[in-house]
Amino acid sequence: MEIKIKNKIKVGDQTEIIEEIHTCEVMEKGDYTYLVHHNSEKEKVVIKLNKEELVMTRFSNPKSIMRFSAKAWCPAFSDRY
Repeated sequence: MEIKIKNKIKVGDQTEIIEEIHTCEVMEKGDYTYLVHHNSEKEKVVIKLNKEELVMTRFSNPKSIMRFSAKAWCPAFSDRY
């Protein structure tokens, strides 16, 4: 499976859009779906999601963790999950 990640970064009046496509592994465990891939820096990235939240962990140095509420990042997602 492939995962397509689009980031829109706004700093002041400048906007940058970054698009990445990576091969990923999909796993189900309990109430969560896990998407595991390696980014362009060859760091392992794990996206853990369910109908309530999405957590993205990048195994870099230092490790980065981002947590999002499903209602904040995709209001319709919790209705479709």
